[in-house]
Amino acid sequence: MVISFSDTDFDGVQTPHDDTMVITLTTVNFKVKSVLVDNGNSANIMYYSIFEKMKLGDDSLIPMDSPLYGFSGEPIRVKGAIELPVTAGTTPRQSTIMVRFLVIKLPSAYNLVLGRQNLNTLGAFVSAPHMKMKFPTASGVGEVRGD
Repeated sequence: MVISFSDTDFDGVQTPHDDTMVITLTTVNFKVKSVLVDNGNSANIMYYSIFEKMKLGDDSLIPMDSPLYGFSGEPIRVKGAIELPVTAGTTPRQSTIMVRFLVIKLPSAYNLVLGRQNLNTLGAFVSAPHMKMKFPTASGVGEVRGD
């Protein structure tokens, strides 16, 4: 299966831009907006505010003792981890993978951060200039446009 980007993928994109890739994904039948696609990050993050909105409950968290370290080098306490199905794309060109999120209780402009490991699991190619992510599915190439 060939995955490529062309000038038609620029439709609806104002160029030039330096925007981050922010998309909408579905997890546990919940449409989650403001998902940062971060191929430089090895961790998948779920912010506690969306965790609460999804009504998952603290009892569903896997305990974690290790902190995260951000840009500032300061340790960030992890409330726990949770593994959830995440679906990208729309029927019939969609793909669902299991993602292990680290749940942290900090303010953020994002609800989730999808890191490089799960982008690789999806087989995703991200084009920041096109504001689009494409990935293989059983029905052809799936895609998600940046919000």
